[in-house]
Amino acid sequence: MQERFLPLREERLRELIRLVEAAHEAPRRLLDLGCGTGSVTRRLIDAFPGAEVVGVDLDPTLLALARARCAREERARFLLADLRYGDLLPGDPGNFDAAVSATALHWLTPGELEELYARLFRILGRGGIFLNADHVGSSIPGVAERWRASRKAVLPSEGEQKAAWDSFFDSLLLALGPTARSLREKALGPFRGSEEGYPLEFHADALRRAGFQRIDCFWRWDGDAIYGGVVPDS
Repeated sequence: MQERFLPLREERLRELIRLVEAAHEAPRRLLDLGCGTGSVTRRLIDAFPGAEVVGVDLDPTLLALARARCAREERARFLLADLRYGDLLPGDPGNFDAAVSATALHWLTPGELEELYARLFRILGRGGIFLNADHVGSSIPGVAERWRASRKAVLPSEGEQKAAWDSFFDSLLLALGPTARSLREKALGPFRGSEEGYPLEFHADALRRAGFQRIDCFWRWDGDAIYGGVVPDS
């Protein structure tokens, strides 16, 4: 579904993997935030044969697909957790070499993102990198409108997109059983973030306050970008 409705998605995810490789040739542990169906988790497992990959999501129905996608992989682990609240994972700080996310964190409010960045800084080891491939907004008037126009030019109509997503989730929830819909609705709650995302300067400032350095935008196509930062070596 995301391959159909997110322009240049494959290019973006390939670059995400390359950036992790550039930061760590042989990472030990990787974290996939808002892992959904496990498509990025699967790529990380394939790209880094020596790494354990932990996927975290709050949607139990999508985690069912993620577990099925990686069912034969002993190095893949999935946790049901809400990124907006509490500690991400049990255990000592510095346990991960990289944390990545793709098209998930725009669900969070600015305050929730700031708290998440601070928690990520604590669980990443020295030299650990955080990378997010997601929607980003613009603080320049008129720019977001141009980005929306670019997106509309290459995508099906909003009505077609909604119908496709509704059909996908109807089929998924039917397959998972009678309680799946209520479980998903309870877990997600109302959308509180920004579909267009927040400006890159917001993310850079928030990451810097959390302690990250070498903050950058590594890839961009209009309102989609890969941005992140690195935990200092000392």
